[in-house]
Amino acid sequence: MDDQIHCDVAVVKEVIPNGVIVEVERSGGCKSCALNSLCYDKDKKVIWEIETELDLEAGDRVELTIAPQARVFASILVFLVPIIGLFTGYIVFSCIIASSYGIGGAFFMMLASFLGVWFVDKKIGKRVAAKIGRKI
Repeated sequence: MDDQIHCDVAVVKEVIPNGVIVEVERSGGCKSCALNSLCYDKDKKVIWEIETELDLEAGDRVELTIAPQARVFASILVFLVPIIGLFTGYIVFSCIIASSYGIGGAFFMMLASFLGVWFVDKKIGKRVAAKIGRKI
């Protein structure tokens, strides 16, 4: 398997102590993706605060690198965990309680898994952030 690191381009908006604030330029992949508003709202600017030791100034374009493992983890978390919650809820509620509660249990567990994903995102989402690879 190729361990190629995915790169995005960003513009430095402000230099802060120990880092910079950048605005990510949406790539062509974002525009053609059917889920292009899932990662971030379509009309909302994507702003990240990133620690770096590079000598950067406002207006500089930089290349952001995100490890493939972080992207895979995020995809599993967002797409697979709710589906697992849905099926687990159906099986548990229909087998243990009563078959008529299966559908309600499925939606309950899916909702719980969405809340779990949201909680995990709030707790570790900042640690899975991009790093500045180089100045362009």
